[in-house]
Amino acid sequence: MPGRLSSILFWLPLAVVVGQSVLYLTYLNGYLWSVGEDGAYEWATFAAYAIAVPVTGILAWRWLRHGFRLRGAAYLVFTLGLFFIAGEEISWGQRIFNFAGPEVLVERNLQNEANLHNLLGRLALEGAYIALGIWGIGLGRVVVRRISWLRPVHAFAPGRELFWWFFPVFAYYVYVDYLAPGLALAIPALGENDLALPPRFQEPMEFLLGVGFLLFVLTVWQRDSSSQPGNPAVGAWEPRTSASRAPLQKPGLVDQVAQREQPPPK
Repeated sequence: MPGRLSSILFWLPLAVVVGQSVLYLTYLNGYLWSVGEDGAYEWATFAAYAIAVPVTGILAWRWLRHGFRLRGAAYLVFTLGLFFIAGEEISWGQRIFNFAGPEVLVERNLQNEANLHNLLGRLALEGAYIALGIWGIGLGRVVVRRISWLRPVHAFAPGRELFWWFFPVFAYYVYVDYLAPGLALAIPALGENDLALPPRFQEPMEFLLGVGFLLFVLTVWQRDSSSQPGNPAVGAWEPRTSASRAPLQKPGLVDQVAQREQPPPK
């Protein structure tokens, strides 16, 4: 990846966070539209996961086809997970197609929507976001390096260059769920408004996470495609011996004659 593009992608998440904060302070209506239901961030997040689905699906198919069953199976599960998240992000098209959804599901849903993730308690759902953020900012690489059968490492954990795409969602939910309540208890003079963040500020944070996953799988795709032609599952990822790079051939007649004519060793 060119150096300038890498720098842009590295700092872009911070620009999104700062820009959204400035938008909140200067143009509240524009901010509320961007973070609202069916707003810009919700659809952008859906698009990020939706684009990632065929990428991981094709990678899974490639690896299974070339005998990398563990990696292929892992990415098949990954593909299903991304598809599920994309569908959940827009409540499976509930507002697009104007359907009510199963009554039992909608009644138990925190937002009366046809999705499953809102059935979870708030701390459980936001804890999942924290875990994904921790995995993306570095824990994933530490864990994967210690498990020998999870190879290559970059197929199972994002690299350092994607740090800022995973960090905001981690920092946001840690602050909202743990740090802010702790500060309120420790410093009674601080009111709720003093510690509050802009409303629905989680939407840009979750968008950054979605784009982080998309950039992660595109990086894996790029490395896979740069492997040896004709067999994307090997090459740079799977060291091959010199014997495996070329088919074994029986010595021809000329070779046999040349061997016979060689003088015996002294």
